[in-house]
Amino acid sequence: MAQKLWEKNVKVDQEVEIFTVGKDREMDLYLAKYDVLGSMAHITMLESIGLLTKEEMASFLSPILNRHLDFKSFILRHYQEVKTVDELAEMCHISIRSFNRKFNESFGDSPYSWMLKQKSRYVRNRLADGKIPFADIIKEFGFSSPAHFTTYCKKYFGCSPTQLRRKLVAEYIEETLGKKI
Repeated sequence: MAQKLWEKNVKVDQEVEIFTVGKDREMDLYLAKYDVLGSMAHITMLESIGLLTKEEMASFLSPILNRHLDFKSFILRHYQEVKTVDELAEMCHISIRSFNRKFNESFGDSPYSWMLKQKSRYVRNRLADGKIPFADIIKEFGFSSPAHFTTYCKKYFGCSPTQLRRKLVAEYIEETLGKKI
């Protein structure tokens, strides 16, 4: 028979035992998220009716909220060190399924889509610096060839790397000097 946290070495009726012990752990794990959300709502309500101060509410909620922030800050610190979502999930020491769920809750997007958007943003920033050779950008972001880089730029930016660089440099000049070229 499975041991219960509340076990006090008291004989319990066999039918009660069968009814109360079984898949409790699995159900607890399934319901844990909702228990936490309920606790957060309860704490917030206690503050709203004046039974807790804002400081007390913050002290109760911060361990819960910081756990979420820790995940998010970890991702922001480390996502550039990996090439795939699987590698990032592995760095977090959680299953890919749990990682995808937690990531979506934290960022409001799938990890794959988010990582593509971040890569596009950084590629665009690097292209905006006219001093950086294309070869360096290709190497930095792991494109297999200049053709692969061109295909990527056309897919995500609608133009070739050269065209995008010209456009970005022109935008920069217009913003800083107020001159249209």
